[in-house]
Order: sequence, then C-alpha cells, then structure tokens
Amino acid sequence: MKKSIVIFTLFSTLFFANAQSNEDSCLVDAEILNQFIQKKDFEIAAKAWSELNKRCSNLTEPFYKNGEIIFEYQKEKSNTFDAKKSIVVDIITVLNDYDAKFPKNKNQNGIKKAIYLSDYKLGTNDEIFSNLDNDFKKNKADFNNPQALFLYFETLMKQFISGKKGITLDDLYTKNFEIYERIEQELKISGKTETIESLKTVQKSLKTGLEPIITCENLRSYCEKTFDINQNNPLWLAYTAELLYSKSCYNSNIVSKIITKYYNTTPTSLAAYYYGYEMLLKNDVKKSDELFNEASDKQIDKTEKSKIYYTIATVVYGFNNRAKASDYLNKAIETDSTNVKSYLYLAQLYENATECLPTAFDKKAIYWLVAETVLKAGKANKIYEKSAKLQAEKHLKKAPTNQEIDTAGLKNVKNYSFKCWINQTVGIPKN
Repeated sequence: MKKSIVIFTLFSTLFFANAQSNEDSCLVDAEILNQFIQKKDFEIAAKAWSELNKRCSNLTEPFYKNGEIIFEYQKEKSNTFDAKKSIVVDIITVLNDYDAKFPKNKNQNGIKKAIYLSDYKLGTNDEIFSNLDNDFKKNKADFNNPQALFLYFETLMKQFISGKKGITLDDLYTKNFEIYERIEQELKISGKTETIESLKTVQKSLKTGLEPIITCENLRSYCEKTFDINQNNPLWLAYTAELLYSKSCYNSNIVSKIITKYYNTTPTSLAAYYYGYEMLLKNDVKKSDELFNEASDKQIDKTEKSKIYYTIATVVYGFNNRAKASDYLNKAIETDSTNVKSYLYLAQLYENATECLPTAFDKKAIYWLVAETVLKAGKANKIYEKSAKLQAEKHLKKAPTNQEIDTAGLKNVKNYSFKCWINQTVGIPKN
C-alpha cells in the first residue's frame, strides 16, 4: 500500500509538473501511466490517460492500446448494462482517436467498434457495416473474428435490401464468397475447437442468408460474368457449384463449364458427384455411373456414401433397370443401415418386379417381401415405425390367403424364395 502511494505521489508530481512543459515530457508521463496499468491501478490510470490524451499530440500506439485496456477493465467491472454501455462510448472514442492518429494500425479497431455498436445498440447499420468494411479491405488476412464475419455479411445484406449504397446482386455474391474464403483460410490454421465450430456456423449462415434471393437466373448471370476471373480458384468453383446444385440449376453451358472445371481441378468426392449429374443430363449413363462410384469411393462419411449409392439407384437406374437399382440400394443399406429411403425404394422395386414374378401366386407373394422391407425402414428409424407398420399391413392384405397358401402346397413350408434379380427369401406368415 505504501509503495502504491509513493508511486501515485511520484506520478502526480511528474504529471502535473509536466502539464506546463513541452510535449517531450508526454512520453515520460505515458511510461509512468503504463506502470499503473501493470499494477492494475485503473482508477488513477483512467484519469491520467484522459488528461494525457487532451494535452499531448505525440503519443505512441501503446498509449491508445493502454486506453483500451483501462476502459475495457472498467466495463467488465460494471454491474449493469447501462453502466457498461456508458463506458463502451468511452472505448469507441479511444478507438476513434487511435485510428485518427495511426490510420495504418493493425489493431482491428473497426471490428471492435462494429461489435460494440451492435451489442450495445449504439450505431446504425450503415455505421456498423462501414467499420467492418474498412477493416476487411484494410487487413483481410487478420479479419477472423466469427462474430464480426457474421455481422459483416448480415449488415451487407441489409445494405443490399435497403438499396441505399448501390450494392448490386453481383456485389453481394462476390462479397459473400470473399467472407466464405476468409473463413476457409482461418479453418485451416485454427486449433481451437470452439472457434472452428463458430466459424463453421457462420459459413452455414452465409449460405442460408443467400437462399431467399438466389434464383437460377441471377446465379447463372453472375457466373457468366465472373467465371473467367475465378476459374482457377478451386474454392470458388466448389462453392459456386454447391450454390448451383442447391437450387437445382442444371442444363446450361455455364453450369457445365463450372462443374467440369471443378472436377478437373479438384476431383473430390463432391466434384465427382456433381460431374456425374452433368454426364447423366447428357444421357451418358456409363460415365455417370463411373463418376458416382468415384464419388462414393472417395467419400469417408458413411452416411454421405450411402446417400450417393441411393442416388445412383434412383437417379441413374431407377425403375428402368431394377436389377442395377436394387444392387445399389443394398449397397446403401450395407453402408448405412439407417438409410430409410433405401428400404422404401427397394420395397417399391420388389412390388413392380413383374419380370421376376412369372405366376399369379408370385405376384401376390411378393407382398410378403414388400411388407418385410417396409418394416425394416421402421426399425431403421423409430420416427417411421408407426407409418411403416400401417404400410406393411396394407401390403399384407394383398398377399396370399391361408387357402391360397394351402392350394399352392405350401401349408407346411416356412419360407418362400424369389429368383431373378430379387434373390430373396421371405417367411410365409400364417394368419
């Protein structure tokens, strides 16, 4: 305590003595101020900082950083929102002075001011956006705060919707991708789980934020104008391809160019998947099958791999080639036994497998297998259990009666087999 009083006395003496002297002494006073901050004597430091800021014009960057530290400490110690808000006004003033004196600083003051203006309802959308936009343009490489990244796009959207700043749809697309790209770069170097999750959440928000205004027409128009300058950017190709397919934008030259370039540049699972669709649209079933299988081979996630097999079954082959479709549906189920859609589609294939059902009895008996397959869908996901049972009951009403089973000589037989591509054996229920 005695030591603190001595330091305070020393500081007071020097500070007030220097008040009338030349500005060279300001640097000495700023250093003494720094000692008070290190000792967390923030009440004294706050008053001294304000006096120095008024009196001196040759203060260094650390002085303004100290001002930020002082008032930030006071804010955290405040007990009410209004008290904090009052101090935040002081912090913003410090950051404004900092930027005025050192316009090339890398303290991310624009980001800090924008977040304060937003959190404490102190600024307009224009002010918040302007601060973020300036910092993004000034030092994009260090623009990595998840909240700021989200706020940047959110305020940009509001600017676009308001029409005040003349932001076009193309500007919005371009900036959306720039923010997405910045996040992608940060994800590669961030080692903090919480930060990674926050950044991924922002990425999802970027996509969902565009949803209401995306149409195939305006997206294709944007791609036509920007393809040449972005065609060698793998991330742009991937992101744009995903946007196009999320809106089912097919059958155009620009889409085909983007998907082809994407696959040739970065033949990932997703790129092969999109390219497979392109080949299917061009009626090249063989190439489409090859690409979809490439996509499944490269896919690590079992759920996603199963979805690809389901796509091959339903989109590439479907009812036109039930044998092939059933093979891929069974692959989908083997990969992920919870893939409900695969069971249900397989049941439809069985029901329509007329080429494998030569007799009238077969055509009725197939409903045993159909019902059993539908029930498997209910077991795969409890949400569908009730509806699966109802569907199975309807199918079983079309199956052979006990009398028909006896007439067919199957009274004491437990199982019934189907040949052809079905190649399944099912239990004969006794009613």
